[in-house]
Amino acid sequence: MPSPLVADRNSVYANDHPDSIARIKAKLIEAARVYRKDKETLDWLVMQDVHDPRAFTIVERFENESVRLPLIVTPPCSKADHDWRP
Repeated sequence: MPSPLVADRNSVYANDHPDSIARIKAKLIEAARVYRKDKETLDWLVMQDVHDPRAFTIVERFENESVRLPLIVTPPCSKADHDWRP
């Protein structure tokens, strides 16, 4: 029997600096390329809010719960970055 699909969602919000939206978008697109290659990761989606361009949502899809647990402890965008706030 296949493993149940596990999904997790994270939000990122850009600060007021004019360059922040473009820089965050570029960083998240690069992160998606990297995280999609992880074992048991089905997808790593980056979505930008159509009403508030400073708001981004990341949806991570995994084959099983065991992959998700280490990411809760150390989320992908956990490094201090002045462009966004979680």
